[in-house]
Amino acid sequence: MGVPGLDELRDQGISLLQMRAHPCIVFRRAASSNWTRHPMVMTSTRIRLAFYGAVAGLAFSSSAVAGEYDQFADKWHVYLGAFWATVDSSISNNGEVLPPVPPVDVEEVLGVARSKAVPWGGIAWHFAAHHSIEAEVFSLTRKAEKTDLYDPPLQIGDTILESGTVATSYGTDVYRLTYGFSAHRAERSELQLKAGLHLADLTAGFSLAGAICDPTTDPATPPGCPQIGGKTESEEVSAPLPHSGISYTYAFAPNWSLQAAGMGFALEVNDIDGSILEADTDVIWQPQRNFGNGAGYRYFRVDVDSGTSDLNGAFDFEYHGPT
Repeated sequence: MGVPGLDELRDQGISLLQMRAHPCIVFRRAASSNWTRHPMVMTSTRIRLAFYGAVAGLAFSSSAVAGEYDQFADKWHVYLGAFWATVDSSISNNGEVLPPVPPVDVEEVLGVARSKAVPWGGIAWHFAAHHSIEAEVFSLTRKAEKTDLYDPPLQIGDTILESGTVATSYGTDVYRLTYGFSAHRAERSELQLKAGLHLADLTAGFSLAGAICDPTTDPATPPGCPQIGGKTESEEVSAPLPHSGISYTYAFAPNWSLQAAGMGFALEVNDIDGSILEADTDVIWQPQRNFGNGAGYRYFRVDVDSGTSDLNGAFDFEYHGPT
């Protein structure tokens, strides 16, 4: 005795091989046919359909997960931006004749702007699964001119100004090259150990006019020797400062991540004694591969004491603000 329904299919010229190759054929019902679907055939077909659906669902799910946190898949990152920097800086330049004096507050005493919007940018290359290189540059130049009666007298190098005008140009260029090793890297997070080099170029120029005294030509000191005249003083130092630190990135939602980093070091080389500290945090939105926006806060400080011919004194420079 044959299986109910199969004899009717055979009568219509449908072979068993065709039924196995095309299980959905058993769901067809010709207008002239009165055969019905067999439970065993229906069960087999449902199992196959469920299997195909599950495979398709898994494939879709895997694809979605793989592309959900694309910020960790980019090999290159180029970033350009600006931040509003609040700056605190001081400088001292010891002369050859006069004794050293305390550093001068550049913003308060010389009238240089304490806040300024400045551009910054960098590039990062993930050249291997756990290795990356990052380069960054930052430049801040401020100028001011202030006329005042200075009490105590303003001393820059071997020049003393009792009253008059000081035109100041104060520049800070910071270059950073950093190697990063991913000690931990997962789908949604990355922990990097960092090491590299900061190069800080610090320059200051002063044009003094008024009641000045130059002990290199007149050994007397104020108020005995002020003369009406002018003089220019300039100072410059380049301080290479190594650094080490750590950074952590966490994707708290698709296309959104939080990044925090900190670096620092202190070093004394020859006649230069310097220290550096940098910390920043950012929230990054990356709606698609290779493109994103971010906002954060940055803190940076560099202190340099130098006994070189270019600068016999100290630079202290600190800035912080939103990016």
